[in-house]
Amino acid sequence: MGIKERWRRTRPLPEDIESRIRGLPRLFEEKGVLLAYLFGSFARGKRGMDVDLAVLPGRENFPEIWEAVLDYLGSERFDLVNLKSAPLWFQFEIIRTRKVIYRRSIDIENDYELRVVKIYQDREPVRRRQHEIFKERLRTRWS
Repeated sequence: MGIKERWRRTRPLPEDIESRIRGLPRLFEEKGVLLAYLFGSFARGKRGMDVDLAVLPGRENFPEIWEAVLDYLGSERFDLVNLKSAPLWFQFEIIRTRKVIYRRSIDIENDYELRVVKIYQDREPVRRRQHEIFKERLRTRWS
């Protein structure tokens, strides 16, 4: 399912969405978020069809954060990723392409990003080997 099909039955993003995104840090602070990223089209400075956000919650209240973002943005056209449960490759990709929009402290940001990058790099040889096995199986199967 493409992005257009996914959002076809929902209200479009409000005209003032950029302003609302700039106001998210206050909401994240109130909800105890440790770190929040904007990624995707808005992080690249382009208005997209949805807003891509990732948060590192400070407590187990992700559903509450999601509801608050929904109310604040005034649209369902957002994806909110919980960095505590996202796959490692996705966390790494968010860090690589992100724009930090809220941090409780620079130490929290640095600790989180360094941990993700270190684990990702430590697992690189395994990922590379898995990729080689996958390619070999494809060659064997389709040749």
